[in-house]
Amino acid sequence: MADWVMFNWSLSKAIENDSPIKFTPKWIPVPDLPMKVVMDLPPDTESMLAKDPLLMQMIKDDSKQAFTASLSKIVPRLQTLDAECGASGADFFKYAESRKRVLQQIDLDLQQAKTSAVAAVQKRWMQVQQQKKEYKKYRLGVGIKLVKGAAGAVAAAAGIAGAAPTGGATLALSIVGGYRAAMDGVKTLWDCAKDADGVQKKVEAGLKKLRDSYAQSQKLGVAREVVASTANALLKEAPVAVINKLSGGALTNVATLEDDNKLWRGKLTHLRFLAHELSEELNELLVNSDKLATQLTADPDSKKKLAALRGFQADINKLLTEGFIVPSMGRRVTIQKSYEDAERGLAAQEQVAKAIEELKAGRSQGVDWYNKIISFVADAALTAAGYGVSPPNLSSAKDVTGVVSDGATNLAGIYDMVADAVPQVKAIEEKIKKKFEENVTDKVFGGTVAPPRLA
Repeated sequence: MADWVMFNWSLSKAIENDSPIKFTPKWIPVPDLPMKVVMDLPPDTESMLAKDPLLMQMIKDDSKQAFTASLSKIVPRLQTLDAECGASGADFFKYAESRKRVLQQIDLDLQQAKTSAVAAVQKRWMQVQQQKKEYKKYRLGVGIKLVKGAAGAVAAAAGIAGAAPTGGATLALSIVGGYRAAMDGVKTLWDCAKDADGVQKKVEAGLKKLRDSYAQSQKLGVAREVVASTANALLKEAPVAVINKLSGGALTNVATLEDDNKLWRGKLTHLRFLAHELSEELNELLVNSDKLATQLTADPDSKKKLAALRGFQADINKLLTEGFIVPSMGRRVTIQKSYEDAERGLAAQEQVAKAIEELKAGRSQGVDWYNKIISFVADAALTAAGYGVSPPNLSSAKDVTGVVSDGATNLAGIYDMVADAVPQVKAIEEKIKKKFEENVTDKVFGGTVAPPRLA
């Protein structure tokens, strides 16, 4: 028996060119699934068909029609997968799990197509033998085989689940895993910025209350400070109403101000180092995606993947330059600006720490002194009004959810390159997140301020 290759077939190209159901996926790449459709033929039958190109073409067409018909089942499966991917926000792990299930179903569809192709070819052969008696001495093979194989840049990803990945597969793993970790970092940066802004407001409010207390009367201010400190020290479990009565309604004092100021330092320090780590990781994503794009450029069958990758690079660049909005703060947050904000805030926090030491030493100050410290804190605000500038134009910036979704939408175009390597993607993601958590610590001042946890 000889293997006669009737035709080469690819699911992605068949859907693009032959499908009765038009399908333009929004989220997922259509699996390539390249294969050769091969028939076993006795040598004399193969020689006869070589002399009868019309019959050869009819057999090929009958067989191919069976595979085209299978698209009426396969395309709806892919449409469902695309919708599931979109509903999950293009989450890679959910996509990989659903893709595995859908590919198993598609494999059964293709096996059924093969059975239908055999039946169609046998029917054609019987018709030909009835028309041409001399063909009765020839016989067809026992069946049709599907020889599956990979082609182009996608071949780099074949078998990576069980072997050390190289080339494009390694880059794709680094990009998908790195992006997932980076987006968790972006969300944490968003939380850090909100937390730092909230604590800054508490510090500023605490200073203003002390200032107002001293403005009424320096003696009254000192008395309230002492009473509130005593209440905090001795009546921690007492109802708020009791403490209010003892302190004349002024719960804010030097002790609570000091606690808030330390917390502010911790939040700003986290913000500072997380911004630095994120900028490095996002730059690494751009470098790796550019390398992978170079490889994909050489493969004519990877145009869609290349387009998705270019879109992904544009999303990362936009994140670096435009950032995202934090609605509660009314401002646009960018990574570089977050680093600068944290630096300025830490300088103001240090001024407050020195002022607190003055107060703890019993050196009560006047209103002007308080106003000077308050101005440092107010200038370090992370809100749009900070630094005395006008609120930025937020019309083109998205919130953090929109930014993450944009990148994932384009990145989903290369998910199939690593869909069979979920453990490797997870390992890369966790390694980077661990690095973030280890590096985002209170490196400036030391101490035990816990770093933020990434999801």
